[in-house]
Amino acid sequence: LNRLSNFHFASSLTSWTKVGQNTIAKPLRSTAPIDTQVGAGVPYLSLGCGGVCRSTQMVYQDIPVSKITAGLPYDFGISAVSHGTTAGSLTITLEQVNSSGKVLQSTAFTAAIPTGFRSYTDANSVYRAATFTGNTTVPLAIATGATAVRFAITPQTSNIVLDAWVMPRGQQ
Repeated sequence: LNRLSNFHFASSLTSWTKVGQNTIAKPLRSTAPIDTQVGAGVPYLSLGCGGVCRSTQMVYQDIPVSKITAGLPYDFGISAVSHGTTAGSLTITLEQVNSSGKVLQSTAFTAAIPTGFRSYTDANSVYRAATFTGNTTVPLAIATGATAVRFAITPQTSNIVLDAWVMPRGQQ
């Protein structure tokens, strides 16, 4: 039911657009022993600013409005962990845009991203260290002229993003 394509960042940025000259967005696979027990390793996106973070640095995906059901609330969010020993943050945005990319409506939240969960960090398992964070929209009314719903992830620090989702509430 996830409206995003390539929401696991499976070794590529296919379906995603990277914005910002210094934005770092590298699809990788974890080589931690726990993450490679059943295959090539858990895919993830290494996402950062490459220096000073700006609100114009992001990765995003446009979901055609034809894939959105008006009148339903939508859950949107990520599973992420911060690189290294310093906690980080990401801004997650869901916007309605027109064919020129002009924002017609926007809902956003900033998530604190810890360096791990329980005893796990990205060094020993990106999957087990990740934190789930999300938000829910009010029931969506498609704005006049909207051609897509843009899901954007804007780094404010260096982070690992495992999964992303946009799906109708109550249909998980």
